[in-house]
Amino acid sequence: MAVNRLIYALILVLSIAATQMYAGHFSSVLLITVIAAPLVSLIIALIQLAALKVQMDSRAEMPVRGENLKVRIPITDRFILPLSTGVLYASMPASAEQKDIRMIFSLPPLKTRSFNIVFGTKHRGEYTLTLDKAAVYDMFGIFRLTKKLGLSKKVTVLPKIFSVSGDDKRLVSQSDDTNLKAINSTAGEKSYVRKYTDGDDIKRIHWKLSSKQEDYMVWQHTKGQDDSVAVFCDLKGFGNDPDAREDYSDLTLESSLAAMLFAVKREMQTVLCCYNSRENGTEYFPVSSTDGVFDAAVMTAGLETYDDGPELADIARESFDGYRKYSAVILVTPVMDEKLYAVIKNLSEEHRVSVLLTEVSEESKAALGRLGGVKAACISPDCSEEKIAEAVNAIWDN
Repeated sequence: MAVNRLIYALILVLSIAATQMYAGHFSSVLLITVIAAPLVSLIIALIQLAALKVQMDSRAEMPVRGENLKVRIPITDRFILPLSTGVLYASMPASAEQKDIRMIFSLPPLKTRSFNIVFGTKHRGEYTLTLDKAAVYDMFGIFRLTKKLGLSKKVTVLPKIFSVSGDDKRLVSQSDDTNLKAINSTAGEKSYVRKYTDGDDIKRIHWKLSSKQEDYMVWQHTKGQDDSVAVFCDLKGFGNDPDAREDYSDLTLESSLAAMLFAVKREMQTVLCCYNSRENGTEYFPVSSTDGVFDAAVMTAGLETYDDGPELADIARESFDGYRKYSAVILVTPVMDEKLYAVIKNLSEEHRVSVLLTEVSEESKAALGRLGGVKAACISPDCSEEKIAEAVNAIWDN
């Protein structure tokens, strides 16, 4: 547009010079034309801008992280002259892979066309897509007129659900020594503890409680309850910059969903436990089918990475203080510290525990090594989907 203005200014100067050098009818008509034409073009552009109608497709958009988000925008030219050049300005929040888009279009008179705006989705979450303004250029490209649109729609970018196998029904396991404490039955069958009597299977002895009671205590089974798995997902911020934090948060949630998918394929009742920083509390998402895993992905897509909130060790400990029927526990976290180590060690005495680390560090691996029988695997945000699926399989007894 700056070039067009420069050219017009040059033509105007030459026209004025012509009237001074060659006073006559032709030079006067030329000057009037040079002055009037842009004014007429400006008036037409004003009418076109007022006649331009921009809409936004109201359908819900739920792309999976990494997919392109495509939004249909119907635009109508309600004027009798064609719109040669129009521009639409749209934006997504800064955390999206692509924040701003400028779309150039043209329209025939009295016609409607639908255009697609495409955004990249690098991270899961809830976003607001905004059509900020529309601009119209006059036919000479000298004037640019804009109007605010104020159109917006909510977009939910879902976490990925990795494909995993899971054909048999064996639970995550530990060493044989630990299994004597956890017993080879489901936690749903561990309804209460009683004193040992002759004929009880020694595998059902609750060793920790027996040491405190100075008498053998055994689990009393209640039949007919299904295997159950608790998956604890750590969404506490980890990483040196905002983008890295979201990478780890996405990987942790997606790995948790993959672990749930593995469990429900084995016909186990599964619960995903995540801290919701907006509600200042831990939320529980029970899942019993593969469709339920997708529902959990939708419900957890908007959970934010947080700084001020409980650590995974606190969430797991508080959850088991009031509810202990899970037969298996899976903890998905980037960090293995001493506090979490102590909680895992305590849980492993009564439950089958597995750990999936979403960051590879020597400190965490060393801590896991000290736990002995706890199954564990390590991944990182740069791992392929196949590697992540392998890690999920590795924390199960295949």
